[in-house]
Amino acid sequence: MNSPSPIRENPCPSVASVPFTEFTAPIVRAEIFAKYPLDDTLPYWGHDLDWGYRLWKDGHKIGVLQADHELIRHTYIRNSSRRGGDITSQRYGLRLATNASTKHRLRQKYGHNYQDLIFPQTEQEIETWRRRVTTN
Repeated sequence: MNSPSPIRENPCPSVASVPFTEFTAPIVRAEIFAKYPLDDTLPYWGHDLDWGYRLWKDGHKIGVLQADHELIRHTYIRNSSRRGGDITSQRYGLRLATNASTKHRLRQKYGHNYQDLIFPQTEQEIETWRRRVTTN
């Protein structure tokens, strides 16, 4: 996010700085992704947390497009009244099946308290996290 972006030129939306972003369909500059590839030893989840932390530690930021009106609609089926059916069941099963190995890998990289280091969840935790990651 250090260089001008066509997204920023749009007068309606704004870009918010966040610790990490869900990694289903992010827009990432090729040179950034080449320098910071996903950790392919993480079997199913955790990529967003790991990737975001590594970028921030090296002085980069992650932005999320926010707008006063709907630009893109997304219904997370797991939380909708439709309940997602087969796909949600498969994703849930994969997450359960890979929880132990993912947590093991994150502990290898970041220590036993990896969640405190790479996964801020409240606004207060995010602010503390930002100060810590940008000063170290």
